Amino acid sequence: MMLGKRRPVIIHYHGGYFKQLLSKMNPLQRKLNEQLLPKAACVVVLSESLKALFQPVVPDEKLVICENFVEKEALLTEEELETKIQRMDGKHVLFLSNFIASKGYLDVLKAASLSKGHPEMTFHFAGAFFDPKEEKRFKAMVDEHGLTNVVFHGVVGGEAKKELLRTCNVFILPTYYPNEGQPISVIEAMANGLTVVTTKHAGIPDIVKEENGYFVPKQAPHAIARQLQDISVRGLQKTARVNRTYALRSFKETDYTERIDKIFQRAVPAETPPEAAESSAKEKLG
Repeated sequence: MMLGKRRPVIIHYHGGYFKQLLSKMNPLQRKLNEQLLPKAACVVVLSESLKALFQPVVPDEKLVICENFVEKEALLTEEELETKIQRMDGKHVLFLSNFIASKGYLDVLKAASLSKGHPEMTFHFAGAFFDPKEEKRFKAMVDEHGLTNVVFHGVVGGEAKKELLRTCNVFILPTYYPNEGQPISVIEAMANGLTVVTTKHAGIPDIVKEENGYFVPKQAPHAIARQLQDISVRGLQKTARVNRTYALRSFKETDYTERIDKIFQRAVPAETPPEAAESSAKEKLG
């Protein structure tokens, strides 16, 4: 391990499960973690509330925040965004994530069923199923309940993903996923003018506020349906511009690079040999 070679170690943790993981370790593993983690130069987390994952094991002065970012290639142009805003005439709700039960996709599907009497609403689902049985179950529920307001896109990327972000104006992620950190999908959605409907889970409340999104309880399809039905198209248009400005101000790729650079400069002493600094950068947890 790099600590044994007296080289600075920077730990960049991307998830939200460390505290639970530590509690499940055997006594020897837990003791080793509690002894070694405080010796790292710093531990990087994705947002303010995720610092609690490492407290009190890691001293506060060694806990550093570096938020995720949205790639430039994933952004609509200003002209595309303005066209999208001007043409909003309904609610296109997007679930874009892996199809894991605790990400809340079944809750969104049930909300779609509860919203069948609202023809202005269409629900778009995109992402990967890890279990073919779950995909079969999802499609069977759509057929069984006659959900003509549901469109399943499967795995999307590149232009297909960008087209979904152009078409949709609400991003839905009612997650209670144990490993959740700070979903990049939420940042991408905001940067492309979508209003976010999500849960107060993991690091999400650090980037989604009442002025740019809506919170719903976990595992609550009826609450999801009511919230989606209550949002006006005019409200979506207003939030689109708010989220775009906020995301570009806070989550650009260049800003992320600058944050990472400052973290390394702070954590790695100037006299550290270049090869040691490079090696320490590769030491990651998560």
